[in-house]
Amino acid sequence: MPFQQGSSGNARGRPVNTGHRQKLFNTLVLPHKEKLINQAIEMALNGNEAMLKLFLERMLPAKPIDDTLDVSLPNKDFTQADTLLEVGADLIRAISNNEITPEQGKVFLDVISAQRKNIEASVLTERVTEIEFLLNLRKQEKKHA
Repeated sequence: MPFQQGSSGNARGRPVNTGHRQKLFNTLVLPHKEKLINQAIEMALNGNEAMLKLFLERMLPAKPIDDTLDVSLPNKDFTQADTLLEVGADLIRAISNNEITPEQGKVFLDVISAQRKNIEASVLTERVTEIEFLLNLRKQEKKHA
């Protein structure tokens, strides 16, 4: 039998008080959240391998996420490509000296790359504007000639 629009196949519908899983979670689990977390920690600390595995695999991040870094950047104009080259070289040096992790360096280098693209776009816009201006001047010269 083909699907008929407006007919769900469940004539009686969803049973009363069996709402969305998040609603159930909020009403049944959240009131006991702190007690459950403390119990889970206690179980893991007492050698419950399943709970320990749960903490290690799911509850504790594999590595720190988004930690702040204390990085001193030169007090220079970051709208200049030469400055970006310097900073990029400094970051590569910092990675090789184990001052920052390769992942942190990659994030910084991505920011530098984005800034370089911004500079390129700005320069190209200026050049296109200049070319359009010169072309308009030539058109006007041809009209007057």
